Amino acid sequence: MPSGSGRARRGASGWRAEQVPVRVRARVIALTRMTPPVGTGLSHWSTRELAKYLERTENITVSWHYIARIWREERLKPHRSGTFKISKDPAFAEKVADVIGLYLAPPGGAVVLSIDEKTQIQALDRTQPVLRSPSRRARSAPPTTSGTAPRTCSPP
Repeated sequence: MPSGSGRARRGASGWRAEQVPVRVRARVIALTRMTPPVGTGLSHWSTRELAKYLERTENITVSWHYIARIWREERLKPHRSGTFKISKDPAFAEKVADVIGLYLAPPGGAVVLSIDEKTQIQALDRTQPVLRSPSRRARSAPPTTSGTAPRTCSPP
């Protein structure tokens, strides 16, 4: 197995990963922090896809286990990366300054609350109509069991 493969090998004292050059580790971290190239069709890296990409494009062979270990050590979570879109409103900076000013110095000891709607949750119509309760109280018949039910006798 070539050096720098990142694959595990059993030594005398148990399982150990081979030594991987620092430049390979740095490359894994750098690629993880970047959006995958358009041609890959990926929105974010997975350990397996990154390992395949490195081997295919840069001739670097590392196992996906090694990439997962780097991600754990560096606390990288590419599947949880978020985005932020800045408004194109010309008065955006002024509005931001006003809102931040409210948080930093509320007027007259007021309490400032932030409420946001959940835009991805849609209120659905009821699947069944709401039933009105009857105006009279419902009466139930007294319970009958096989031991208390009246029997009819018929001649043989």
